[in-house]
Amino acid sequence: MQEGAFQLGLLKFCHSSVKKCYGCGHLLKMKGGDGQWHIPPAPNDLVIITATRRSYWQNGEQKRGHLGNVYFHCRVECVRAMQAAFLPFLVIIPSGLRPHLLQPHRQHLAQELHMLV
Repeated sequence: MQEGAFQLGLLKFCHSSVKKCYGCGHLLKMKGGDGQWHIPPAPNDLVIITATRRSYWQNGEQKRGHLGNVYFHCRVECVRAMQAAFLPFLVIIPSGLRPHLLQPHRQHLAQELHMLV
């Protein structure tokens, strides 16, 4: 991903280490009684992906890390928590993802991002 670009994704296609929303900090996946991480049902498996440089503290000095992908719940408020200038119409839906979008996904995108898919 490029910094400032936003792309729609499904958790099942994301790396297994993706677990938390970068905006609200809540979990994107649920930990089951079996100790495994489980992807929630549609539409809660939708994520918005962008790239950013995470800031961190080292020896009392704030630094910025390397450019890397971050993942948000597919909610405007989650993305705006970290990207104040976010506009929903900026989200790109990759053509390869469209066949995997179910009716609950489409309804959520229409309601949350005002996108008709």
